[in-house]
Amino acid sequence: MKRATPAHKEKILEAFFDSFKDTPGIVWVTGGGPQKDKKVRQLLEFAYEITSRMGEIWMSDDENAVSFMFYWHKRKSTPYTLWLHVKLAFQVVGLKRTLEILRRERYIQHKRPQNEPYIYLWFTASHASLNGLKSMRDLKNGLFKKGYEENLPIYTETTVEKALVSYIRYGFRLFHDWKNPARNVTVYFFRREPTLEGITD
Repeated sequence: MKRATPAHKEKILEAFFDSFKDTPGIVWVTGGGPQKDKKVRQLLEFAYEITSRMGEIWMSDDENAVSFMFYWHKRKSTPYTLWLHVKLAFQVVGLKRTLEILRRERYIQHKRPQNEPYIYLWFTASHASLNGLKSMRDLKNGLFKKGYEENLPIYTETTVEKALVSYIRYGFRLFHDWKNPARNVTVYFFRREPTLEGITD
């Protein structure tokens, strides 16, 4: 596992676009519609810029898997990151849906610890056309070792039901799920303890 550099940006956005463009959580934020692909790209640009400034971007050694990671307790907003959120509201979410998405994000964040340091994995993906399993194994091993060595739990969420088995196999515990019938979306909440369980060769 290694840190990404600005030179990796396009490769990173391509991996995330291919992996997330049709997932329920992304469609919920972008609203779908005829400009779906454009809005997904803008959302991922936002995520990349926010993580570059407030978190860390890690890649597998072969650069085919990537994760946006935060030490949630160390995040610090700046005027620029606040501007990015305003830009997202206008370009992607739309003013009519901004309150709905803000309520969603508030609910999700309040299901994680409020006064406990932890690692948060925001987005994780690999290039589907390449050796994704090997790349993801390298990346997850590095991230799990980081949590173990720093004695920090890891939190993440997914709206992809078929991914649940993989999360549990890798040592995550499902501790909550939130169904939104209006959007036909269920958010699954996971926590992984700082352990070597799930680290494989």
